[in-house]
Amino acid sequence: MSEILTKLSKILFIAAFLIFGLTGISLSQDVDPALYENMKWRDLGFSRGGRSTASTGIANDPLTYYMGTTGGGL
Repeated sequence: MSEILTKLSKILFIAAFLIFGLTGISLSQDVDPALYENMKWRDLGFSRGGRSTASTGIANDPLTYYMGTTGGGL
C-alpha cells in the first residue's frame, strides 16, 4: 500500500510542477515592503538550542529562568 502511495505522490508532484511551471502561474504573492519597514527583530525565548525536558522561571525576576535539557544539566 505504501508503494502505491509513493508512486501516486510522485505523479501528483510532477503534475503540479507541469501545471504551475508551464503555465507561468506563481504561487507566491508580491508583498509591499512598506508593511514591514517599522518592524524590528527581537529574540524571544531561550538563547540555547536543542531539546528541552522542562523549563521554568522566577515570577519576581523576569531575567532568570531554568531549563532542563536532554543532555543533562540545568
